[in-house]
Amino acid sequence: MRVKSKNILFDLRNREYYHKNYLRRNNLIVRKIICQPGLKFKKTWQKHSKHPISYENHRFYFENFRICYHRSGHGNQPQLLYSLPSCPASQKIEDCLSCVCPLASIPLEHKGYRPHLIALTAHNWLVRYDITTGQPLEQVFLGSPHRYKFKHLAWNLDVQSFFVKSVQCRNQQNEPRNILLCLAFFTVFPLRFTGMLEISRTVFGSDVTDAMISQNCLITMHHGSRVKLYSMEQVIQQGLLHEANLHTHCTELNGVVGSAGVGLPLNIRLRSPPEVLFSVKCADHSVCLGGIPWHYIISKPKEGSIFRVYNLSSQEMVLNGRLEMPGLSIEPDKCMFHADDSGRLLHIGANHLSEVMHCLKEEFEIIPSAYNGKPEIAQVLGDFGFICITHLVFLQPNYTSSGRQVKKKSYSDDAVDCDYASLRHVDYEDDLDIILLTSVTSSNGSYQGRVSLHDNQTGRFLREIELDDPWAECCDYIITLDMDMLVHLIKAPQRHFYCIVYQLQRDETEDDPKAKGRRKSRCNARLPR
Repeated sequence: MRVKSKNILFDLRNREYYHKNYLRRNNLIVRKIICQPGLKFKKTWQKHSKHPISYENHRFYFENFRICYHRSGHGNQPQLLYSLPSCPASQKIEDCLSCVCPLASIPLEHKGYRPHLIALTAHNWLVRYDITTGQPLEQVFLGSPHRYKFKHLAWNLDVQSFFVKSVQCRNQQNEPRNILLCLAFFTVFPLRFTGMLEISRTVFGSDVTDAMISQNCLITMHHGSRVKLYSMEQVIQQGLLHEANLHTHCTELNGVVGSAGVGLPLNIRLRSPPEVLFSVKCADHSVCLGGIPWHYIISKPKEGSIFRVYNLSSQEMVLNGRLEMPGLSIEPDKCMFHADDSGRLLHIGANHLSEVMHCLKEEFEIIPSAYNGKPEIAQVLGDFGFICITHLVFLQPNYTSSGRQVKKKSYSDDAVDCDYASLRHVDYEDDLDIILLTSVTSSNGSYQGRVSLHDNQTGRFLREIELDDPWAECCDYIITLDMDMLVHLIKAPQRHFYCIVYQLQRDETEDDPKAKGRRKSRCNARLPR
């Protein structure tokens, strides 16, 4: 029988003896190393850009996905993988999807199964790039930009199928047309065209305002905070005119599908509205689907941050399905299903109580009731604790020389003169099974960022990471943990974007007193305050 050990050396030895589940063992070893108190995350690299920066699948993307860096490089710094040729603004990349998944075998003859990057350009081209070299693998022309201007890419099912969405159609007088927008959907590995559909006000109602696809469901948004869901399978079956394969001749188009000047055919046309799976009113047209079996989370209009959990099949609210944070808050609360596909719920809020911003995080799980078989919500992890409430100083009242207290009016949106802590971002690291809570504390007008690591299964606090760089109230911050590296993405005013990389290193000043006089890192660039 194998006994769990807290010693990393024993874990390395057991990994050689027991070769099964080696990847899980490696991740547990990295997790133990990260939680060691003697190790710190030190800034090793920083880059600035005038365009948004993204990080996905160990890769950094700059300049509208034109420049790509890999996280593993010389000296713990990212390495440049490729740089696409410069292009005019009319041909720039609008949106991208990263198609990377483990495959048992990769056919060498067909490059459609290799990891790639799907890019949507401003002149309606869909281009597949090799994710390592940046070499174009496949190009598909969607259609004339004068008819439909495609601008958005999103997954329908992760790493299985995606859709391309156009902007809303308007006539020359900038007035709405009968056709709201157009959707084209594809499957990957290899890339295959499924169909193209117009969202018409005649079919879906004159009050339709937007549409998208998710989890094989067509979702339409309407006036009055109404959201409707349709089955994509039924939509295709009801409106499919003909099938079309990429790079093959199509008699309806009198040309090759996806070629320049031809584009894609509009092969799905609805004459009547399909059957509505379910319809619901919710604030901001926000519906979160998930759970086992299927449930959905909504916040009713004019209810603020009060969330309700319903069963998708019966349309009934589950027991204890009303979730609400105590007290008022400056930032809106959030409620979503956990990213680990466990069916649990995350309820996140930043409550402003008196002069301190308490950061609360609760986790729930949907379980069948033992009394009447009706699902109910039971709190399984409880409060994650009052995160980042350390080192807060309460304001003392001011008095004149005669002893009269000086009172000052305070407003609900005035958070300048009070010390508080707020929860800014929540992230889940699936390899290490760790939840990251990014918080900001304010004291005497200065802001400090902290990252706390918690066990995903129990919510147990593992360690806290303090970031040296000062934070500004006017900036947006996103922090992601990728094994032994912290990626800090900053969005500052006037289109300034920063990417800072922190690597896990042992503090040399604790082991060697002479190391205090060594030169500092070169990456100490000045950030906006």
